[in-house]
Amino acid sequence: MLILGIGELDNDSGAALIKDGETIAAANEERFSRIKQQDGVPAKAIDWMLKHAGATFADLDEILCVRQDVHAEYSHDQRQLDQVAWFSYPGPFSWKLANYGIWRFRNFKKRLELSKLQNQRLLDWAREHGIERSRIERPDHHLMHAACAYYGSGFDEALAFTVDGWGDGKTATLYACRNGRFELIHEVMLPHSAGVFYAAVTRAAGYRPFRHEGKITGLAAHGSYDDECMAFARMGLYNVNGSFEAPYNYGSYPWLRRLIKKKGPEKLAYAYQHTLEDVMTKYVAQYVKSTGLKNLCLAGGVAANVRVNQKLHEVPGVEKTFIFPHMADGGLGWGAAMWAWHRSQQRKLGDKYRYEPKRIHNVYWGPDFSEDEMRQTLEREGVRFTRPEDIDLAMADLLADGELIARFQGAMEFGPRALCHRSILYQPTDPTVNVWLNERLHRTEFMPFAPVTLEEDAPKMYKNMSGAEHPANFMTITFDCTEEMARTCPAVVHIDGTARPQTIRPDLDQSTYRLLKFYKERTGLCSVINTSFNMHEEPIICTPMDAIRGARSARFRYLAMGPFLCEFDNPSPPPRGK
Repeated sequence: MLILGIGELDNDSGAALIKDGETIAAANEERFSRIKQQDGVPAKAIDWMLKHAGATFADLDEILCVRQDVHAEYSHDQRQLDQVAWFSYPGPFSWKLANYGIWRFRNFKKRLELSKLQNQRLLDWAREHGIERSRIERPDHHLMHAACAYYGSGFDEALAFTVDGWGDGKTATLYACRNGRFELIHEVMLPHSAGVFYAAVTRAAGYRPFRHEGKITGLAAHGSYDDECMAFARMGLYNVNGSFEAPYNYGSYPWLRRLIKKKGPEKLAYAYQHTLEDVMTKYVAQYVKSTGLKNLCLAGGVAANVRVNQKLHEVPGVEKTFIFPHMADGGLGWGAAMWAWHRSQQRKLGDKYRYEPKRIHNVYWGPDFSEDEMRQTLEREGVRFTRPEDIDLAMADLLADGELIARFQGAMEFGPRALCHRSILYQPTDPTVNVWLNERLHRTEFMPFAPVTLEEDAPKMYKNMSGAEHPANFMTITFDCTEEMARTCPAVVHIDGTARPQTIRPDLDQSTYRLLKFYKERTGLCSVINTSFNMHEEPIICTPMDAIRGARSARFRYLAMGPFLCEFDNPSPPPRGK
């Protein structure tokens, strides 16, 4: 049975192809179009997936798109407008008025027009490929987030928590998942959105909302407690009656900007980050207790906040945690396809159906390229390269000598994290790397670069990993670092003493594991820096040509492409401390 799942079309559109419950391929349109968070139908990604599978549109048994039709989208939001008593909430009258005005006359109308446009694009794409409109199923947004989290976790029983900006009128849901089925426990509806709450401060700080929230997470560690900032944040998001509310975020931008000008962005980022952590942990804790479920799985855009994920893992009663690696809307297609597969088995087997949990081991589900394809591209571009006897050993030697390496290896990762197949690698001992490497990549970041660490050594480097070993394979959660980690690898430890690691073992990625083992033999260190291979505001690279262009743009000296080691006429990294 071949199933195509397509995610939301508004932002970072992507798709996944599932055959008999196994992932054949998954990718996002941005990697092919080279436009960051490309919206619309992921036509190029779908064409690649079908070609990769040797299939055609006629071979698809089911097609799902996590995109409600225009009338459903309108009714969801209009219902909220009719029900919300905007002026009953505490706060300045001017804030209430601005909030309602922005929602009613700008945000809502803008979203309705966008919904019409995306639905028309979907119908045009279907017509172009001879797909009848009735063949495209439109499943619920947050249920598909929950499907991503649950089916990827390997848990039999779990509490699935989904939280984001919004989707089909909802902003958060809790599902009790047992035997492959989902029971809705609680939901939060618009306008009360933790995602919009955090997006508001992102925008006010001068960054792009729903894209640059990670900058606020990093900036928060540089801030400190301030009564006025904290009071403002707690007015914007708070727990109430077993839920949470966030009534004013659409009209809060002018007041946020004034507060940033008065107090500085660091203090406000601190307040918003800590408020988000507090509200989310209290919300989840009560349902962990009431359901008795000890496993927690997460998805949705807010689950990209690795510090919140750490706090949720530390909630009393939670024993194991999993975060779907492509947690935001770009991963919804995988959840939709997997959900449809399990539904088909439930219908087929009835009472005989027994769910068999299967945790995902990797997300190397994107395009791969043969040695001949890479060689031809290198020769055509006039790149100087050799083919070492052991490329992993050659890279380890260069890293031990203080060189930086851009790496292009195997199949591309699915999701926002580069997991050593499309990565930049460097020694973890130079804390100045954040400055000079970000300058080369034209990035403005407050988070340190993340480490990739040998899994067998991880317990010596990170605290309280028990129950969160699985998400650590995907760089989706932070841990407090040990003194040894802080002393030996200062470039990957944040100012708050945490790190966001990718842990590696042979069955996950044999090549990367060998590279780290060789590096440890030479340096005694079990970690190296791993940051995504892309320039600022560009998607992570996809093809050999992307890798060459990226290495040249960033003025890198070395590029490891498959079995080849490429060298450019660029300087090595500056000496430490320069």
